[in-house]
Amino acid sequence: MEKAEIIKEMKAALVRYDTIKEEEFDFSRFVSVYNKSKKCGTVCCLWGWEPKFKVLDVKWIRYDTGVVLTDVSPSNTLNWGCIVSYLYYGYSFSSVRDRLAENASLKEVLMYWEVVIQTLENTTAYDDLLNITYEIHD
Repeated sequence: MEKAEIIKEMKAALVRYDTIKEEEFDFSRFVSVYNKSKKCGTVCCLWGWEPKFKVLDVKWIRYDTGVVLTDVSPSNTLNWGCIVSYLYYGYSFSSVRDRLAENASLKEVLMYWEVVIQTLENTTAYDDLLNITYEIHD
């Protein structure tokens, strides 16, 4: 994938996420409230909101244990590279780089996305986290 395509998809996702209500958001990993009749989770990690938007082919599944997760992960759905776990999850998935805490607010998460997108647009600082294809010139 080209870097410009990844940035375009990130910006589109950011627009979707900007419609989430702060009081409904929790950056932790699991949906903590699930309405079976509506097949809808109300509190979940950022990726967990994708089934609500119906832009990507992502669905919620509920296990016998009561845990509700998405049927696919962002790394299996988006062709961005390992930056997806860097953007979508809190510190429990952290690498050596600065990360958002699992208790980050929606405002903090969205600001973080904006900074990452701006950094990608203006530098090569996160390029090693992207699944970038380069054009080879002879």
